Amino acid sequence: MRAAETVRRGRLREILAFAQRESPDVLAAGDIDPGDALTIATRLALEWAYRGGQAIFWNARFDPAEISEAYLPRSPAVLKRRGLLVVRGAIDGMQLTIAATQVDAAREQRIRQLRFVRERLRGADPAIAFAPIGAGRIALDDLGFARAESACTWVRGIPRENVRALEITI
Repeated sequence: MRAAETVRRGRLREILAFAQRESPDVLAAGDIDPGDALTIATRLALEWAYRGGQAIFWNARFDPAEISEAYLPRSPAVLKRRGLLVVRGAIDGMQLTIAATQVDAAREQRIRQLRFVRERLRGADPAIAFAPIGAGRIALDDLGFARAESACTWVRGIPRENVRALEITI
């Protein structure tokens, strides 16, 4: 299984070139506009889900069964709404949960948002979470996740040799 994560900062062509070159089974993009997400899905013939700047794309190997989406909690002073996507399904007959989010860098927001994310990712099923989580005591480790090759990709219940995680920041 190949998983890739991009953090978008304005260059759709670079994301498309990366996805075509690497051909991941699952791709997540953070900080992406819904129109750009639609363009990626259309040009690469991928299924996709979107919420609050987060997008998950997958190829025909992944068979989705349930998609849940939510906005992360925020204080009234913060205008930007960040999303959390959780897609449950199967790949090659193995149950798999795929999640994508971006938590705030500010400690006060980060802790509240991480609690929200952790509540939705509890369980024993194999999972891949695309979540850039900055330095801090609380992350996803105690939920059975381990960082993959990419600093923003977390894996649970899947042998590490079966996952090739790639990351680009654009």
